[in-house]
Amino acid sequence: MASRQRRYDTYVVPKLLPLYERKASSLSLLSLSLKSPKWLPLREGEADTMKMLAKALIDFGKSKELTDEEEIVKAWAEDEIASQGVLNIKGIGPALLQYLRMRSGADSLK
Repeated sequence: MASRQRRYDTYVVPKLLPLYERKASSLSLLSLSLKSPKWLPLREGEADTMKMLAKALIDFGKSKELTDEEEIVKAWAEDEIASQGVLNIKGIGPALLQYLRMRSGADSLK
């Protein structure tokens, strides 16, 4: 999500990811679904978009009786119909959706 309109290898990995790892209370989706990382240097509204996306993923996992977060993300990405639901989240459009699916292991095109 943080790599939306940012270079993943030259900005997200060296700058945003270490900051998130240092400051987040937990690196879990569940933790992110409960609190927006407003302390990250993101564009307006992006922290809330990240929180809402994490909540959608957690809810998807519950609906499929999945508890492992990696399994949840992979199953969500591969379920083309279910993944479309995040288009209702402000800040997520078709290109970002497909990018998220690709980064999560699905076969998709951005």
